Amino acid sequence: DAKIEAIACYRSQISTFWEDVDDMAHSTRMAMTLVGEGTPAERYWRVEQDATQNGGDTGDTKDAA
Repeated sequence: DAKIEAIACYRSQISTFWEDVDDMAHSTRMAMTLVGEGTPAERYWRVEQDATQNGGDTGDTKDAA
């Protein structure tokens, strides 16, 4: 619920993405449950290196086989 409360602090953004705070809470819980395959969870990515040091390659695509 801390995540929901934190998102709700950005009141001006609620209507941009959701109908109301209840819709935001429902959507957020559903997304977190989907990510956690039944258990609420969050995704995060670690930054391994600065893309500018890798020739601009961000590593977000796979080589075609």
